[in-house]
Amino acid sequence: FRDLSGKPKWKLDFNRVIEDGSLGDYKTIALNNEVVDCSFLREPTGYAVFRAMGLPAPHTNYTWVTVDGEDYGLYVGIEYPDDRFLADRYADGTGNLYDGKYLYHGGYDYEMVDFTAHLVGNFTLEEGVDVGNADVRAISDAIVAEGTFEERLGGLVDEDEFHRYILAEQWIGQLDGYALNTNNYRVYFDPSDGKADFIVYDLDYAFYAASTWGMDWASPAGKLYQACIADTDCLAAHRAAAAEAVAAIDTEALLADVDRWTALIAEDAVDDPRRECRRGLVDDTQAEMRTWVEGGSAALTAYW
Repeated sequence: FRDLSGKPKWKLDFNRVIEDGSLGDYKTIALNNEVVDCSFLREPTGYAVFRAMGLPAPHTNYTWVTVDGEDYGLYVGIEYPDDRFLADRYADGTGNLYDGKYLYHGGYDYEMVDFTAHLVGNFTLEEGVDVGNADVRAISDAIVAEGTFEERLGGLVDEDEFHRYILAEQWIGQLDGYALNTNNYRVYFDPSDGKADFIVYDLDYAFYAASTWGMDWASPAGKLYQACIADTDCLAAHRAAAAEAVAAIDTEALLADVDRWTALIAEDAVDDPRRECRRGLVDDTQAEMRTWVEGGSAALTAYW
């Protein structure tokens, strides 16, 4: 919500004017201003955790942005979930991809999007064929139907992927994700099995304790996750998946990445002329990120 007098977020769409245009392998790149993340580490680290758990997640980089010769500072470049993203991660990337982020109407007027009858029409089709949101509506209908989670939703949602997705959100403390806030997620219907997969996007409010926003992982907002933990078998499968998720994380390798990224941006994070946090918070929040990564797997194990 920042204009050019501040440090705005950018979306670079190389396909907008030139058909099938790209920058290397990428058709669209977001440049996130990280104004709420003094560490500049939350998104690169968070996506690395999702990838470690075998989930599709954007690649990232760091870049220094100038506009008409004026420095706008350090940004995190993020691969945008589009048809090229899907083709790179799925055997068949031609399925329907929906954006589940909140609908912003202006000021403080917005609403979250979830699998409920009055909201499923607001899922935005990003890629694929318009079917009137029938695929997301089928999930909404199944959530409120009779029967076990498996009976209602087993044929519609990739349960194994869904467990790992929610556990990855919990591992990184994603307050503004699907489980806790029904925000910042994509849903992809994979043609190979017809089931829905979740794709993560936008992690600037990750790596926080749920209590920071008065939230609780035992009382999620996401209707699909509510349905899972209310079902004995689904909850048991989720608990078992937690052990597998922890085993997938190489903490030492992730810490090495965090240290490498911290060194890479050491000067630019401080010299950013449009940084909105005081100098000392850069070092403090980077240290907090490292501490979180050190204890992330132990915390998830203790919870489950």
